[in-house]
Amino acid sequence: MKPPDPLFAPLLDRLLAAGAAAPLGFHMPGHAAGRAWPPELAARLAALDCTETPLTDDLNAPGAALEAACRLASQAWGAGRSWLLAGGSTLGIRTAVLAAVGRHGTLAVERGAHQAALQTVSLLNLPFRLLPQPAVAADWQRPLPAAVDPEQLDTLLRQDPGIRAVLLTSPDYYGRIAPVRPLADVCHRHGLPLLVDAAHGAHFAYIPELKEYCALCQGADLVVQSAHKTLPALTGAALLHVSREALETGRVRASAVEAALGLWQGSSPSLLIAATADWARAWMTVNAGERAAELIRAWAALGERLAGERARAPVVGPIRLSRPAPDRDPLRFLIGCTQVGDTARLAAALGGQGIAIEFHDHRRLVLLPSFAHGAGDIGRLGDALAELTAGLADGEDEPRLVAGDRAWGGLLGREADFACHPSQLFDVPCRRLPLGDSEGAVAARAVRPYPPGIPLLWPGEQVAAEVLRDLAVLADLGVAGDGLELVKTGQAAGLCRV
Repeated sequence: MKPPDPLFAPLLDRLLAAGAAAPLGFHMPGHAAGRAWPPELAARLAALDCTETPLTDDLNAPGAALEAACRLASQAWGAGRSWLLAGGSTLGIRTAVLAAVGRHGTLAVERGAHQAALQTVSLLNLPFRLLPQPAVAADWQRPLPAAVDPEQLDTLLRQDPGIRAVLLTSPDYYGRIAPVRPLADVCHRHGLPLLVDAAHGAHFAYIPELKEYCALCQGADLVVQSAHKTLPALTGAALLHVSREALETGRVRASAVEAALGLWQGSSPSLLIAATADWARAWMTVNAGERAAELIRAWAALGERLAGERARAPVVGPIRLSRPAPDRDPLRFLIGCTQVGDTARLAAALGGQGIAIEFHDHRRLVLLPSFAHGAGDIGRLGDALAELTAGLADGEDEPRLVAGDRAWGGLLGREADFACHPSQLFDVPCRRLPLGDSEGAVAARAVRPYPPGIPLLWPGEQVAAEVLRDLAVLADLGVAGDGLELVKTGQAAGLCRV
């Protein structure tokens, strides 16, 4: 047998192969393989990856360069204070929650929050309340629940004086924008800060049509943004902002944010990652408005082109492109299909032509254009779609897709039934159970498709019969989710049946 190559690095080989196979990627990170970077950055990534030295700076002890970069970020996003992060929006969420809630207060959070919120309450053993959210509407462009109603939020805050902060998401993974202002007003009447996970909205401040929807402009107090999702920054680059009003009123203390960040950040956070967030701010200031307008025009033109081609040649398959709407990010591109399995087939076929997408579920493909992309890239995508969709059949599977929508909405819209706090599950024995034998058990870990990283079932929740039915429907449609067969058991702990 031939001995293995001593220089064989399977993970690196996988990354190199992926980069060669898909030269056009409509997915994060937003630097589009370095197309938005200055040549010296792309060429010297290894040389620029260094730890803290007298010649550089330190994210844990900011010097002049980092302080200047943070001031520029505050000016760009309209914040009272900003921090550059190298640990992604997950680090920002953990920091914001700890700074706003402390160790003993209660966090009010959406069921449809990103898993980072769940991880935070688990790590801190933090009391939490899941916010009631409206049922998912039958709208293929808006598959996640809308934000909590302001009156319901007001009622909850009156009922539970232990709540110290509220955490919302806007925009969500599919581009839906929440009405932040009325919810911020409710929080402020109760003297509480509103935290917003705006991981997918860092670009809003640079786009005229979107600027008014920035969470900070809408009254949020602490806002987390992921730079790498939509801006030309390395994976892990993020920002944390606190509003001027929050600092002036004392709803948020900058010292509490810094203390929390020091606990979560680690001893050697990447200066290079943070520096690309600084570059992304500068690049977007110059280029974002023009690039956004070009992308929006190109996407609209592609929709018209495909509609025209289908009218002339009915063999072109039934797909539809997302359209601008007042409550949607026009730069979150969705492609909807009307038959079960078409999204997976179309995503694979695009990959075969060197076009990689961000994600697909049972009904739609999600594309994240980079601001480094242009009309030519959208045109290439259109050429591929015109060719590939000819093989897609018409929508006789619509009832199955509707059943999937209902299952998805049912999982995200039901009231919680917690047998224990998620943090209690670390010390409890567990074993794997098939879905069909899980009724009455307690979930050991989050059941969540990734992306979008939203738990359909939180750890500690009792697994009810209707939950199993909904999960089975999604599994039948090919919606994969980590943890689908993992439940915690522990007869001695009395948490669930064995």
